[in-house]
Amino acid sequence: MKVEVLLAEEFIDPVAEIKTNKMTSTIEKAIELLKNEEFEDQIAIQQAKEIVFVDRSAIYLIRTEVGKVIVYDAEGNWYETKTTLGVFEQTLGNQFIRISKSSLINLSAVQSVKASFSGTLDITLENGLEDVISRKYRPNFKKRIGV
Repeated sequence: MKVEVLLAEEFIDPVAEIKTNKMTSTIEKAIELLKNEEFEDQIAIQQAKEIVFVDRSAIYLIRTEVGKVIVYDAEGNWYETKTTLGVFEQTLGNQFIRISKSSLINLSAVQSVKASFSGTLDITLENGLEDVISRKYRPNFKKRIGV
């Protein structure tokens, strides 16, 4: 599906336009998402042929694994998606930070961070997930948490 976004100061209220030759359940869900402001704190994750809505604050880790992007939530559920890490990084905002070439984390989900011998940092999230903050992303991470 092709998606286009036009940003301009002249648009006071956003307008969404969907062009299609037939109505599908995916398009119906997208329409409901766009109509309902209660979904502002949720993010739509396209997983195979369905769209799953997950609260932004419930997303703990987004990681590329064997060429696939996996989104992990607070309960340990995971969702495979075709959305790239770069798109998630732009969409999710300042609550999330890239910690390596292949991972983004929710800063509010961090339980602990430990230094390792290789110059990286080992991070543990509140739901038990673990990842590594690479040396390249370490300075930015430390700056963001005020260390």
